Amino acid sequence: MWSRFKNIVLSFRTSLLFTPLVFAVGGLLLSFFTVYADQAGLGQTMVKVLPGTGGIDEDGARAVLSTIASGMFTVTSIVISLTFIALTMMSSQLGPRLLVFFMRDRTTKVSLGIFIATIIYALVSMASIGASGDSTFAPHLSFVVAIVLAIASLGTMIYFVNHIAHSIQADAIVARLARECDAAIDSAIRSEKGAERAPTEAEITALDNRFEPDSLRWEAQGTGYLSTVDYPALVKAAAKHDAIIKLFFQVNTFVYDGQVLALFKCPEGKADALREAFDGAIALSERRTPAQQINFEMSALSEVALRALSPGINDPYTASACVDYLGNTLSRIAKASPKIRTLKDADGKMRLLRTADDLPFFLDECIAPIIEAGAGSPIALASLIRTLNRIKQVAHAPEDHEAVHHQQAALKSMIEKNVQHPSECKRLIAMIDPDPSAVPPV
Repeated sequence: MWSRFKNIVLSFRTSLLFTPLVFAVGGLLLSFFTVYADQAGLGQTMVKVLPGTGGIDEDGARAVLSTIASGMFTVTSIVISLTFIALTMMSSQLGPRLLVFFMRDRTTKVSLGIFIATIIYALVSMASIGASGDSTFAPHLSFVVAIVLAIASLGTMIYFVNHIAHSIQADAIVARLARECDAAIDSAIRSEKGAERAPTEAEITALDNRFEPDSLRWEAQGTGYLSTVDYPALVKAAAKHDAIIKLFFQVNTFVYDGQVLALFKCPEGKADALREAFDGAIALSERRTPAQQINFEMSALSEVALRALSPGINDPYTASACVDYLGNTLSRIAKASPKIRTLKDADGKMRLLRTADDLPFFLDECIAPIIEAGAGSPIALASLIRTLNRIKQVAHAPEDHEAVHHQQAALKSMIEKNVQHPSECKRLIAMIDPDPSAVPPV
């Protein structure tokens, strides 16, 4: 249940509907308040300190409110057009996966919200004045608030245009994705700070050996991307029924109906209740989502690099920037504490074994495709070499060190096969795996 709730929250965060709707309701309530204040005779008292507000009549206020409402309709249409242009350019040049980050952009949502709130406020206030000669009050406060909202909307439009012009630049997008990666890593590290020590390989192996090929299976009851997983709920259900569970999936992977998600062992007669509890701890989505998993942001960076290296775009400098930021993220993963693969219940018993999100996984996921795509770009190859050299300096675990060495070997083979100029080929190969005691070349 909690996973589905988190999925709903994420849908609101990546939607352009919720925030503008809140602002629209706010504009409606504000118009009710100002109209009530004017009808009660409080409006003129509240704004009498402002110059030029004492001579406002109904016809003048109606004309100004009508002008503001019609003008804001035009401004809002321009903003929506700019938004769709930005979305189209970003999707075609840098990848559709980045649309999720743009849809989460607070500036876009708030700008649309301010414009819509101003339109609704002006329309409702104008309607409350009534037809010419029918009004019984002077809308002093409503008039002043409408002017303030119009000025605020004008300033918001200027800021929004500047924001759009900046946000669709490749460098700005890459830097934003890098910040998202850092935030995801910080969140993962915080979630494990309160955990007990990482289990030893012997403990993990002992738990893994308890599962047999004929163990009970938990199968997917739908098709889609696994967007969220409530690990505490899985552990709680396993503890309640004295079970252990071994997961075969990672968040944001695609699952098929009937696919085996896990093996579990439990006392006789508890299997159906456990499967029902397990089904309630996950949520499926139609697309990958930036929830619970670092590899979404990292895969987005990798996708930008791959598109930049494509023949149609051929922008090796953007690809090089993506590789640099990926190297920073991978270095942080290599230096971080080991990923907690086992989860324990309140009594300290190991209940859940999950797959590791470690450096070898992310190297295969994000760096290997760029090595393949960057075969014809010495700039991208040099950036990959520097990045892997730096990661290797901070990768102290044997499996991490071996994974980096594997990528370096693939990179060397790619250079020997695809870099035609002998001196350039020799220079690039000489950069790979320098003296480990020396500072890697920059």
